[in-house]
Amino acid sequence: MLQTIKDVIADLNIDEYEKEYDTYQDIVDEIVLRGNTEHVYPFDDEHLNFTNDMSSEFLNSKIDNPDILEKYEDEIDRIIYQANNTSFYYKREITPNIQEAINEDKILRGIEDDD
Repeated sequence: MLQTIKDVIADLNIDEYEKEYDTYQDIVDEIVLRGNTEHVYPFDDEHLNFTNDMSSEFLNSKIDNPDILEKYEDEIDRIIYQANNTSFYYKREITPNIQEAINEDKILRGIEDDD
């Protein structure tokens, strides 16, 4: 389970490339990007609005700014929570049952495969 923003960044860098995450908005953008993938979205769509009431001051803050940690503790905890949810679905193996649920979700949302 991810417990700190540093854990979240390490988890986001599991792919073949490493990105730089300078601000909290950078992290949120990556969580939303992964949350919109077909193997996450049908099972968890909280990533779509979990930052609605977060201030732009916080989101645009540098991750290494120590003053932000205490002032925006609740917002940071929400990012960590959502990163945990998204990461779970993003990393799990796609079984036939999961693939069936993905296909059903695509049909419900009117999305056609690119085959």
